[in-house]
Amino acid sequence: MKKENVTITFESEQLAALEFSLKKRTPAYRRSWRNCSNVSTNPRCRSRCGNISPAAQRPLPVPAVRQDRQSRSRGRSLPPRWRSPLAKGIVSEMADHVDITLWIDRRWKDAIEKHLKDETLQEHLENVLDELCNQLPEQEYKRISAEIYAEDVAQRAEEEAARTYAAYHVTERGQEWYFKTSPGEELLDAAEKLRGYLTKGNGVAPDKFIGMFFGGQPITAKEFDALTALRMENTGKVRGVFNLNFDKREFSAVHIMDGWQTWAMRDVSVAAYHATRSQFAWSDDQWRKLLDHLSGKEITSAGHLSARNFSFGDEIIESDGKLNFYVQTEFDVDAAFGTFVLTDKNDDWLNIYANYDIAEDRPCDTLELTLCKGDGSEESWSYQLNAAEQDVLLRKMEEYCQRQTGMSLHDYAQQFRDEPEQQQGPVMKL
Repeated sequence: MKKENVTITFESEQLAALEFSLKKRTPAYRRSWRNCSNVSTNPRCRSRCGNISPAAQRPLPVPAVRQDRQSRSRGRSLPPRWRSPLAKGIVSEMADHVDITLWIDRRWKDAIEKHLKDETLQEHLENVLDELCNQLPEQEYKRISAEIYAEDVAQRAEEEAARTYAAYHVTERGQEWYFKTSPGEELLDAAEKLRGYLTKGNGVAPDKFIGMFFGGQPITAKEFDALTALRMENTGKVRGVFNLNFDKREFSAVHIMDGWQTWAMRDVSVAAYHATRSQFAWSDDQWRKLLDHLSGKEITSAGHLSARNFSFGDEIIESDGKLNFYVQTEFDVDAAFGTFVLTDKNDDWLNIYANYDIAEDRPCDTLELTLCKGDGSEESWSYQLNAAEQDVLLRKMEEYCQRQTGMSLHDYAQQFRDEPEQQQGPVMKL
């Protein structure tokens, strides 16, 4: 006798509830499943499509009940998120599942599917299970659905916690893109991609750099900044943060200690070549070669101030509820802020101040700049600090405060927070 089996994966708790419910009435469903089913537990979650393989066990009797196709559309109006993923044919790898194996003569199966037309027997039986779930008591239906939904949420949260990313901000031909990749690239990987794009490595390269990332997920500028901050926390969640400006030919990456580091794209491409030209080199050797070739070639770039750009001079001054730090201009301020003071063509100079908010106990998120011109006039504006710049600024402030006062930045600021109370003195109660 020609026989086949149809295997359906189903939630074990749903199945138990169904069987309990079916025992309390005399439906034809019960007779049909009792006579033709072989239920076995399986800790693994298989595909709802099941396994269809020849077997020679029990024949399936003529079905006792023929369900009307339109009746399957009737059911509870519970929101889809509360329903089992398996009720929709989605493969799940969470919670407990069982395999329900039905043995049927192949001739019965072929005849049934011929009459079903738009669905297989497998799909039809899954719809039957859906309908049976809808017939469960309302309270039990909601309880099981809620449990399945909670498990699904927990599983997705666990997967997200283990997932790593890299974040990109790309500017090319006047257009900007923000996106993230997973599991994400580190500096060496990003440098290789840049070289492949610039040199058309295999003779095949996309028209734009973003075409090098097939699985890139678009993000906002705010999300990019959040991933930058997470990168500075060094949790391992963000493996790299990169800003590639093809219009300026600059490549910037976030270092977990020094913040942004920027190089000319050509220098990064050459460094990647030397690091990876030997296919037998160990990963550590590749990293060493890359960093050796990039050492000393950092450039100053607007929006990418690093630890080396934050050095202070003079005393720390309290003014208007802030601790004022004077930033020494020992770097290319013209490249960083768009000024024109590093020249003999004028007598202009730039003053830069970083402030620490005493009440908030944190650095201010802007630098205050004053352009002093040779004719005696002045021009002032603010420079918005991004997440990486704020992080390295705080570290440099802390180091400088320790050297100048012998106190932590928090303790030094605390003195000024306490002063108003000391000046006010005791209050006489009448």
